[in-house]
Amino acid sequence: MSAPISLLRPDRLRTVERPFAAIPCRFLYDGLFPRLSPEGRQLYFLLNLAADRRGLVLYPHSRLMKFLGFSEDQWENGLSDLLYHDLVARSATLIQVLSLPLDPTSSRVPPHSCSITPPDRNVTEIQTPTPNSQATGIPIELIQILELLSNGSSL
Repeated sequence: MSAPISLLRPDRLRTVERPFAAIPCRFLYDGLFPRLSPEGRQLYFLLNLAADRRGLVLYPHSRLMKFLGFSEDQWENGLSDLLYHDLVARSATLIQVLSLPLDPTSSRVPPHSCSITPPDRNVTEIQTPTPNSQATGIPIELIQILELLSNGSSL
């Protein structure tokens, strides 16, 4: 039996706060992480942070694009990647983060969630509380993770 590993910063022990976002470890262990494009990775992480407990993302698409600094093409590429890998479902005005597929190696997507039509841009934006950050509304740690992912780095 090995000795427990000492914390690098015991004064900053991570705790589970409410609200709390989580990405299942299977996302990494089943090989989904490296199969996604940088846009797909960034969008997946942000959607998991923005989703409610049922996986519904109520932020307007324009606001999510602004958080990530995405162009319309980057948004569509990232979303298409997530749809292809069966990680999200999409309607014209809503995105749902799905539970991970049972077989992540088969990227078979049900026909009803393959719609790649642009979201309805005339929808009234839903007012939601903003996360803790000054410029983007994204916590600094997440910005650093998103920057790593956009450069193609792994965590």
